[in-house]
Amino acid sequence: MMDQDRLTSASRGALARGIRVLQGCRLDPGDRDHMAILLEHMAPEEGSNWVDLGCGFGEPARLLRELRPDLNFWLVNNNSFQLSQAPPDMATFCCDMHELPFDDEAFDGAMFLYSLCQSDGFVHALREAWRVVRPGGKLFVFDCARFGSDDDTLSLQHLGARFIPFDTLRVVNRVAGWDFEAFVLPRGSNEVFRSMFVDPELHDRIFSEVRPIIWWARRR
Repeated sequence: MMDQDRLTSASRGALARGIRVLQGCRLDPGDRDHMAILLEHMAPEEGSNWVDLGCGFGEPARLLRELRPDLNFWLVNNNSFQLSQAPPDMATFCCDMHELPFDDEAFDGAMFLYSLCQSDGFVHALREAWRVVRPGGKLFVFDCARFGSDDDTLSLQHLGARFIPFDTLRVVNRVAGWDFEAFVLPRGSNEVFRSMFVDPELHDRIFSEVRPIIWWARRR
């Protein structure tokens, strides 16, 4: 997990450049259209209640609600600066995604949008998400998976991030209590995120064996 001061500094820099969706891969150049594509994959039930774990500035949830006003979101982030930028009419919680202040089975779904990689442990974070989602509820993850080498040295050093090895995906979900349903490896652009690096070649080295992934699972 990235140091909070460093994360706040990077967040201020992103805002100064007008970047409010903190996701490494864009499925469309426009934020709203990018989120519309994610919403298609997410396919949430009408009127469902979602917890957004690692919500960034809250912009993804705001755009999802704009696209689907029937949806409700609770925003979780352990970085107070990012959370201060969230929509004022959304419920926000400054807390650790590994220890959530919600009752068991409180939500219809949980989503990690480029935030699971910031967890202290994949099973730990997914298990806590499992706890607060009702039986039959949904997990939706948009992040990166590691193919080939399992060396996270550079990503930990520069991003505080670990990327789930693709070949452990089903096992990690099962151990955390989720029934893995499906995945896609979407095509998109990483140019916005790459442009935030002082050394773009460092970005390329970090992501040389990493690909964007979307996956779904259901709570048993």
